[in-house]
Amino acid sequence: MCRAVLDKPPDHEPGKEFLYSNTGYIIAGAMAEAAADDSWENLMTRRVFQPLGMTHAGFGAPGQPLPTSAKVAQGAPITEPCGHQANGVPVEPGPEADNPPCLGPAGRVHLPLADWARYATLHLSAEPANRHDLNDAGLKPLISVESLRRLHTPFGGPIDKSGPKYAMGWGVVERPGSRGVRLTHAGSNTMWYAVVSLRMAENRAILIGINQGGDHAARAAAEVEAALQKRTTARTAHP
Repeated sequence: MCRAVLDKPPDHEPGKEFLYSNTGYIIAGAMAEAAADDSWENLMTRRVFQPLGMTHAGFGAPGQPLPTSAKVAQGAPITEPCGHQANGVPVEPGPEADNPPCLGPAGRVHLPLADWARYATLHLSAEPANRHDLNDAGLKPLISVESLRRLHTPFGGPIDKSGPKYAMGWGVVERPGSRGVRLTHAGSNTMWYAVVSLRMAENRAILIGINQGGDHAARAAAEVEAALQKRTTARTAHP
């Protein structure tokens, strides 16, 4: 995929226009594999998941297909939620239940919310006031505060009235009346939808995962996020 994409000229002059592309992450994954002489899955496991204690993170769709006998049995156990297409049709765990392996660095990781929260805590620690949470959670500071802030710094100049900016994997938003910036990212493989929102100054992360894709999943996630933010803001104002 990298060879096919890089053989063509870019759609825009580098550094001049923003264009989100999964291919950028795929290329970054291939660069990491070449530099470390290892697969990106091994690198993620050894350098991110294990140090952060993300013991249940994995690759591809979660869960295992049920054997034929279990499918027809009454009350067959469900060990994992499966993804659903936008029309509500479930997709059994397997090769068709996630992106193709070549898209792995662009989004082919599954993990429970508790593990995801550990990753969010790492990024929240870019604010010095939040740094103690790493020690409280028993997490290792994988990279320096300076490196985290570089990941969070948007391209194309500071945030202004022109709208949200994009950093290294993070949308950067600052809305009127808000306390500082909000880092956010959303993604879907058409069968799952996930969004993370980090309120840096509030030391708060909102993580939402939905086992169905489509626009209605995105709208539902936006409603849940707004409700959670309103609830937490009210608690902060009236302890």
